[in-house]
Amino acid sequence: MRYMAVVLVTLAYSISAIGVARGDLIDGVYWADEVTEWTGNIQNYGGQPMTDETTWWLTGAPDADVNQNGYAWDPVDNDYVAGWRSCGGSGDESFTVHFEVPIGDVDGPDFMIHYYAGLQSAASVWASSNDVDYFQVGTMGSGTPGYFIDEWIDLDGFVNDARYIRVVRETDGSQTGTFIDALGAPSSALIPTPVNGSDGKLGTSGGRMFPVPEPAGVALIGWGTLALARRRR
Repeated sequence: MRYMAVVLVTLAYSISAIGVARGDLIDGVYWADEVTEWTGNIQNYGGQPMTDETTWWLTGAPDADVNQNGYAWDPVDNDYVAGWRSCGGSGDESFTVHFEVPIGDVDGPDFMIHYYAGLQSAASVWASSNDVDYFQVGTMGSGTPGYFIDEWIDLDGFVNDARYIRVVRETDGSQTGTFIDALGAPSSALIPTPVNGSDGKLGTSGGRMFPVPEPAGVALIGWGTLALARRRR
């Protein structure tokens, strides 16, 4: 029994490792993996310019609204956003995020941008499959300063397999500040990739997306299976 307990613990740890292998696929939403480029005036609300070390402001799941009441500036909230202020910028701010797994053009909205903005803000949203040819697929409108909104975007036939999403500032002046917390796509909009595909991150099973174990997870499963086989001998 002692050996069986070890095996079960090992297998449980292995399953846990598999479950977190795809850290950006959370509760049915796939969040942006990385920021590939940005202009010099992209910053957080506090005025800190974004750098290679802080591009995580725009990747992963929303993390600015800690108490999840929709307002960004409660004392417990984080300044984990990136965008531009109303004044002091160049007026041509932009950034591009990358999704390792392509977003498909399905019926209805294909991805979402979680952000807050000023009363006079405006931005355009562009998509590309190759980071070369970009097509405008939507816009981001104004909002109530400090309150998060979700802007849903439909690829609408312009791009069938979007891997790059670019947001470009389209207005300048008073009350045009815009700050983005996260960009994501529902798992139903993702284009399945083979288990042994080039990215090695997501596989398919009956048309559904599922995490593929990292090498460490595979090794743990192997050790658990081997231990079980030895016990049966």
